[in-house]
Amino acid sequence: MLPRYFLASILSLGVDYSIYLVLLRVSPELSPAVAAAPAYVAGAVVHYFVSRRFVFPQGWLHRHQLGEFALFLSSGLLGAALTSGVVWTVSAIPGAGIHWPKIVAVIVSFTVTYAVRKHLVFRTVVRQLTG
Repeated sequence: MLPRYFLASILSLGVDYSIYLVLLRVSPELSPAVAAAPAYVAGAVVHYFVSRRFVFPQGWLHRHQLGEFALFLSSGLLGAALTSGVVWTVSAIPGAGIHWPKIVAVIVSFTVTYAVRKHLVFRTVVRQLTG
């Protein structure tokens, strides 16, 4: 499951990072922390559809796709908040540039959102047999 999640993350990161760079190029007055949040959310939407199809088995909400999507996006908003916070913090380091803050943020948000999505969003129901 983790290798497929990693590949889905690379795809969504491509979307995320592309939007991040475009926003910074189109609006040079925009701070990296502000550009990071909408870029992350766009990547999260891509990630949901790839994860649902190729990564996680049917979880406890598989028949309630809207609820599953809402919970997934909530975990994405957590990831966006972490991303913006980490980018803001690392950007304050002299010489950090625009790439290092985003790289550090990717590592932090990947770790946290994988755990939340595996253990909450797409968790499977384990039924105990009673005898």
